[in-house]
Amino acid sequence: MPLQPRPARRADPTGGHPVTILATAGTVGPVSDQGNGSYTAILTAPTLAGSGVITATVLALLARFIGVEPGIKPAITLSPSGRIGVLATPMTLASAKFRSLVDAHAAGMALTLQPCPGLAAEIEKGALDSPALRGLVQRFSAPLLQADVDTAVLGCTHYPLIRPLFEAALPGVRLVDTSGAVARHARRLAQVLVHTGERSAAADAADLTLWTTGDPMHLQSVARQWLDAPTLRARALGD
Repeated sequence: MPLQPRPARRADPTGGHPVTILATAGTVGPVSDQGNGSYTAILTAPTLAGSGVITATVLALLARFIGVEPGIKPAITLSPSGRIGVLATPMTLASAKFRSLVDAHAAGMALTLQPCPGLAAEIEKGALDSPALRGLVQRFSAPLLQADVDTAVLGCTHYPLIRPLFEAALPGVRLVDTSGAVARHARRLAQVLVHTGERSAAADAADLTLWTTGDPMHLQSVARQWLDAPTLRARALGD
């Protein structure tokens, strides 16, 4: 997977210093300076389902990232027939990372890849049971029903927010997403940071900050509803 520790509005966040990228799972290849403030490495992940912590170090600066990928590996384990649907953004399905994931783990599986243009943007409007949203879910779910899949991957971080709509549109189909695993891993990481003294044990939901390339006030408004976190804050990347 490509890793790009790059805040917006800054050409070179490293100040010319070397970047080191490590991971708690898998093997990280050599780091390449792309010359535009981004640094890319290839993470070869293990075959087990789950998530890992990616650490990017720039001298004394430390950032932790939890990598996310569509849950194809757990879906393969759970599918009795090997007929699996993948719902994701067009960009995800067209990416080299996704193709590598399929090539490495889905040989012999009957995959139905369904791009869902506009679905993430509709979710971001904040109304999670709107007629427009239900219509999109029904339309994108129809090819999976026609393919008689028994398992479907919600392959975008937005889609678990409307899981009930997919459950209604895909009756009898097992839905797979990695949101729970990612959330649990984030919690474990926070506990480690408390143990090492890098984070205060008194921190709570009031300290939760979301970063976005979009409108932070809109994200803050809808995320407070989605996550039942009235004190959550959102900020624009680069602030």
